[in-house]
Amino acid sequence: MIRSGWSGAGTAGLMMCALALAGCGDEGPVAPERTPAPEAALRAAPADRYIVLMKEGRAGGLGARGLSTDLARVGGRVERLHAEIGVLQARLTASAAADLIRQPDVEAVVKDRMVQWLPPSERGARGLQALPARQSNQRTAAFYDEQWNIRRIKAPQAWNASNQGRGVTVCILDTGVDPRHIDMAGKLDLSLSTSFVATERADRDFDLHGTAMASIVTTNGIGIASVAPDTRVCSVKVLDRTGSGTFGDVTAGIMYVGTAGAIDGGARVSVANMSLGALLPANDPDVKALARAMQRAVNFSTKRGVLFVASAGNEASNLNDPSLIHLPSSLDNVLSVGATGPIGQKRFDHLASYSNVGRAGVDVFAPGGEFVFPQNVLDDLILAACSSSTRVPGFEDCAGGRSFLFLAGTSPAAAHVSGEAAVIQAELPGVQTPAQLTACILQTADPLPRPSLSASGRINVFAGQACH
Repeated sequence: MIRSGWSGAGTAGLMMCALALAGCGDEGPVAPERTPAPEAALRAAPADRYIVLMKEGRAGGLGARGLSTDLARVGGRVERLHAEIGVLQARLTASAAADLIRQPDVEAVVKDRMVQWLPPSERGARGLQALPARQSNQRTAAFYDEQWNIRRIKAPQAWNASNQGRGVTVCILDTGVDPRHIDMAGKLDLSLSTSFVATERADRDFDLHGTAMASIVTTNGIGIASVAPDTRVCSVKVLDRTGSGTFGDVTAGIMYVGTAGAIDGGARVSVANMSLGALLPANDPDVKALARAMQRAVNFSTKRGVLFVASAGNEASNLNDPSLIHLPSSLDNVLSVGATGPIGQKRFDHLASYSNVGRAGVDVFAPGGEFVFPQNVLDDLILAACSSSTRVPGFEDCAGGRSFLFLAGTSPAAAHVSGEAAVIQAELPGVQTPAQLTACILQTADPLPRPSLSASGRINVFAGQACH
């Protein structure tokens, strides 16, 4: 969303069905499960895990480290210390937490929350077949003809006119990225990838989501074409196999991308894709405090050159309503993306039925797919790579690494924008700031009707890469 910086709103996409060279059966797409109330997204994290915020102006490294020492004296244990922003994740007793909040340098002490950042969805698989390995120039990808989304945003024209994202790294904050898929082989930078989920590797995606998002950004062009074919991705696993994660894990991932690749002289991360989010109770004081901690992390990494892109959410809500809060995309310095989708391969810029809208909470739109109307056909959805390591029932054939799935949601919409940001970064001279990348994306978008709901319009990668 554009404020003093930018911000927005975000949530996950709907996985539909998998395929390789065959279709997905005759049954129609299914609607995503709506979150019945904001509270439904929240669950308990470990009972003794807390997030501690130092007060602004007292949040420097020495203050935070001193507080870490004080916690040890009362039997607390620091799990993560983000000294640069004055945020700690610690294990505390309830009495220690009560004592800590009374210290003059402490702004808030709140229990961490487990959040369903990717809403549950129905999934089904039909007609899986092996896809033969071969090279492609993107236009000859096996399923290119079904990718209305790639053509609508003029990505093919941008391939001819640009460096196709060469030399740029996009980090995928999600459920992991599996590089064993035929279209993702060689695309994952393992040296930059990391997991904040203790029991899961960054290069394994037991869900489906992270690998699918990565394949919208970049592929080898064998099965499907992508927005930025020569871009590489890194996997920052902040969500587990259920699509859940704590505020502490997501905040740690946001902090990580601000320093990833800079310590040893490697390529700095330019874009962080956050196709995740949750509608949360706006008046919950703990949520407000946790959001402030996350905002500090976003600000830290933004200052180090990372553009954050987040999905605008699938609640079909008007985010012009000030009572609504959607994280992380409602934060400043986050570019919020809503979804468009066709109806029977017509009206390609129709605002998707599930997408959150409203200029106050959404900055720009991109293809996300549509499925609720009687005229909708399977090709109205978005094609993406299916993770080889998925444990989702019905997608067992994805283990071969040559299967693809249909999905819909603001999650794939955000991934299209992250791909465009990579193309722009690679094409323009020098290193662009997040504000410059954002300005190019918004100023070159194709306008849509009702700007109060459709914000800056729908992205145009060909126009974006020529931005000056």
